[in-house]
Amino acid sequence: MGCAQAVRIVCDRNLNFEYRGQASSTDALLRAYTKQAPHIIVIDSRWVGGCDLQALVRLHRALPSVRGLLVGDSLDLSTISRVLRMGVWGVLTRERASDDLEHAMHAVTQGELWLSRSQLSNLIMDTAAEISYMDLPQLTPRENTVVRSVLLGCSNKEIACMLDIAEHTVAIHLHNIYSKLHLHRRIDLLIRHRPEMGARVPSPEPLA
Repeated sequence: MGCAQAVRIVCDRNLNFEYRGQASSTDALLRAYTKQAPHIIVIDSRWVGGCDLQALVRLHRALPSVRGLLVGDSLDLSTISRVLRMGVWGVLTRERASDDLEHAMHAVTQGELWLSRSQLSNLIMDTAAEISYMDLPQLTPRENTVVRSVLLGCSNKEIACMLDIAEHTVAIHLHNIYSKLHLHRRIDLLIRHRPEMGARVPSPEPLA
């Protein structure tokens, strides 16, 4: 069952919700709903795959009061963590969407997040790791933001999407970060600021 059909079924049987239609692109959605934004938007994760996370940034800036529900499979923790900062209030698997969508819509309407227990547990653990990173005074605010994104597992392309900058600019920021922190590569940054990574990287054999 597709997202639009699932939403329509929920709205047909629940008077608290009204189906407002569907859109195939960010531009189409903004043209249709900028003047009278819906309370909830149900988003298919295939629509925001890869660098199209920028679509969520645009939606959140244009419609900051809208609460999104993201439906999709195989969403990794770093993706979930990022979309929750872009106006998404809940994440559902495609398999469970038809069963859980109505409950999720009620939850986000009441100002609650909708995540599975495992997603929530993993997110709390990951957030704790993120909080352990303190901004470094020798870095600029933007450079600290890039470092934090790297520690969350974001690629240069994903960081560029999140910060609305060119991927080449991210590479320049990383070059400056490595220089200021006397590092050589990305893994050095991860090992220094996420010590648990060190166990996954074998130490080099000593030279005779």
